[in-house]
Amino acid sequence: MLRPTLLTLAALACALAPSAAAGGRSAGLTKARSRAGVATGARQSAELDEAAKLSERVATLYKEGKYDEAAPLAERVVGLREKSLGPAHPLLAPALINLGMVRIGQGRFDEAEIALRRSLALYEKAEGAPPHSVAQVLGALALTRAKQKDLGEAERLGERAVEVVEKANGPEHPELAPHLRMLADIRRAKGDEGQAEEAYLRAYRIWAKEAGTEDARAEMVMETLHCMAVASGRRRALKDAGAIARELDPVVGTILNGKAVHKPQPPYPNLAKDARVSGTVVVKIWVNEEGRVTRANVICGHAFLAGVSATAARQARFTPTLLDGKPVKVTGYITYNFVLY
Repeated sequence: MLRPTLLTLAALACALAPSAAAGGRSAGLTKARSRAGVATGARQSAELDEAAKLSERVATLYKEGKYDEAAPLAERVVGLREKSLGPAHPLLAPALINLGMVRIGQGRFDEAEIALRRSLALYEKAEGAPPHSVAQVLGALALTRAKQKDLGEAERLGERAVEVVEKANGPEHPELAPHLRMLADIRRAKGDEGQAEEAYLRAYRIWAKEAGTEDARAEMVMETLHCMAVASGRRRALKDAGAIARELDPVVGTILNGKAVHKPQPPYPNLAKDARVSGTVVVKIWVNEEGRVTRANVICGHAFLAGVSATAARQARFTPTLLDGKPVKVTGYITYNFVLY
């Protein structure tokens, strides 16, 4: 099936990586050095300088997806900070997050969890630990448990991450959205679609309000809700998301199948017939001011049915959508049902 990927490292990196992969010459490092005291000498200062530079390199490699190259550097940072500051120093926590995130990228989830749980323990013992960092570790741990098929524990960790951010920043803070999205993914993987939809809707509202309905993160949630609606027949959450979109942007969601002036049906591929493949395909379309489809992407449906569906969608024509009397570009969705007889 073609559908948005659940519980991916890319999604987690979008949600969590900026501070997890950071750890260079931060204010926290400056304060930590002050607390450690000048008396620790030139050796400690040199080690911490090296750790800071290596952290920056780890961040770069992480963003480039070069996890194997980043791993020994991340381990080196942990070793340097532990040697200079001790195994219980709060500054060790972000270095352990870095290492945990790199291990996740490598698919070494057991090792990632060890580093992340050490980091969480340090934050829990530290006075005034930053909520963002605590939630960050909880979210990364939730991913490791999900990847190891422990969805119950993953959900509990994800819920804790949401609670930490919500308590610190309120129920509509932008930082909350990625944690809600990951919690929704976990719940969907568990089969708890109702609760998953609630979390998706909260994330969608935050992202769409913050960055607009065409924001890639908001669009991904909308696409996920479309695919869920097709699979389950439950359309309440999709309608609610559409209402949110129209509230924020009156153009969004105005393309409907009923406004099509030409909507060719795709042929049933022989390969799909021979394999007894049937089902629904959802295609996202971009329509210009003249009502012509300029782009079509299949967001869910069987791979055997995807190509013909995208081709048919690109051939569709719509009446121009008007805003204040002027034609505008819009996006929307077309569904095709393939039924074997």
